[in-house]
Amino acid sequence: MRESAEDHQLLRGQAERDRDGQRPGVHQPAPHAVTVRAEPAGRSGRKSTDPVAVRPRCAVPRPATLAPMVALRILLAATLLTGPLAAVLVGPAPLPELALPVHGLVSVLVPFTGILLVQERPRLLAAGVIALVAGLVTGLACALVAGQWRLDVLAGGLLVQLVSQYVGTAFGLVCRRVWTAMVADVVVPLGLWAVLPSGVREWITPYAAATRVLTGEAGPPVLVVVLVWVVGFNALGLAVRNRPH
Repeated sequence: MRESAEDHQLLRGQAERDRDGQRPGVHQPAPHAVTVRAEPAGRSGRKSTDPVAVRPRCAVPRPATLAPMVALRILLAATLLTGPLAAVLVGPAPLPELALPVHGLVSVLVPFTGILLVQERPRLLAAGVIALVAGLVTGLACALVAGQWRLDVLAGGLLVQLVSQYVGTAFGLVCRRVWTAMVADVVVPLGLWAVLPSGVREWITPYAAATRVLTGEAGPPVLVVVLVWVVGFNALGLAVRNRPH
């Protein structure tokens, strides 16, 4: 009788559980369901199999655009080719007469490379290296076409490209937009040369300094131009770029 009463009690409890499992909203776990909690990866190096613990793979971030770098390479190639081609087209002529228009043409393109270089960060040293390379290639091409070798004209050509380059970097630091800086780099120096009296333009404008150094007449006016445009203007550009917004 005792065993029958215990069996009856077990059967009654099982029936009640079956009725509860059939009620809506009552969830009974599966009899053989096992909840496995994945342990985090530790020093053993085992990877976690928990779907929640596995982070989705993120896409590799890409640069916003490659256009500035592509434009810089194209512009650099065009700048280095312009000097020899212009020397062949203009020459043959005496070296000072040949160097002035050829270096003047190259000095229009060189600052554009500097403007592109300083857009993300002020890479002034790289801009100077590009100017020296362009000045050297242009100077050697002029010397070969003219059949003359003058160290002062070669050095003057390097200085012309350095000044023009750092005028461009200064406008690139001051102006936010690339095209604005390029237009200002051409208009402002030539505009000053056009409107200023001859006695003043020699001490202020880069074009007057280029004329003096390529004809072997470098002097204090050239030093003033370097101090104003290369040192002072770029210092102003760095101050504008680094000011808090």
